[in-house]
Amino acid sequence: GVEDYPWIAPSDPDGVTDAAWVTLHGSYSFTGEATKMHLYVESPDAEYVDYYIDEITVVETIPPPPPPAGIIAEYDFEDNTTQGWFGRGAALLAVTTTEAIDTYSLLTTGRSAGWHSPAVDLLGQLESGATYEITVSVRLAAGEPASQVIVAMNHTIDGVEDYPWIAPSDPDGVTDAAWVTLHGSYSFTGEATKMHLYVES
Repeated sequence: GVEDYPWIAPSDPDGVTDAAWVTLHGSYSFTGEATKMHLYVESPDAEYVDYYIDEITVVETIPPPPPPAGIIAEYDFEDNTTQGWFGRGAALLAVTTTEAIDTYSLLTTGRSAGWHSPAVDLLGQLESGATYEITVSVRLAAGEPASQVIVAMNHTIDGVEDYPWIAPSDPDGVTDAAWVTLHGSYSFTGEATKMHLYVES
C-alpha cells in the first residue's frame, strides 16, 4: 500500500543532449505484493525539455524464488464421500463412521487378491523431477489379523508401467487396535500417462 518512485538509471547532470543517443541502464527489484508498477522516463530539469525515447527492454536477470512447497492433494472423507477414490479389482469402498480419526474414514471390503485396494488418480497433479512426501493413516477392520499394508503408486512413465512402493508398514505392522501412519517419498522423471496412488495389503 506504499507508493514510491525509485530511480533506476539516472544520467549524469546535463548528460543527455540533442547530439546523440545515450543508453541508460540499471537494475530494479521489489518484494511484496504490487498493485501499481509504471516504468517512466523523466527529466527533472527546470527547462521541461522535449525528448525522445526508443529501444526500451526489460530483462529478468535473477528469477524470483520458487513458491513454498504446499499440499497437492488431501483426503479426509469428512464430506461423507469417497473424494475420488475408487476400488482396484474387486475392492468395494464405503465411507464409514465405525472407525475414524475424526468423523469419517474410507473402508475397503470385498477383496479377493492382494492388489485389490483403494486408489486415487493423481495424473496431472504431480510434476516430473519434483519430490513428494506422502502420508496415509491406516487401520484394519475389527477382527482382521495383523498384516502388512503398503502405500504404492501404479504409474506409467514414458510408456512403461510400474508399481513402486512408497511406504510399506512392517510385516504384521498394522492391526485393528490403532491407527498407523505410513510415510514415504515419491518422485518420477519422464512423461506420465497414468498415476494411481493406492493402499494395498
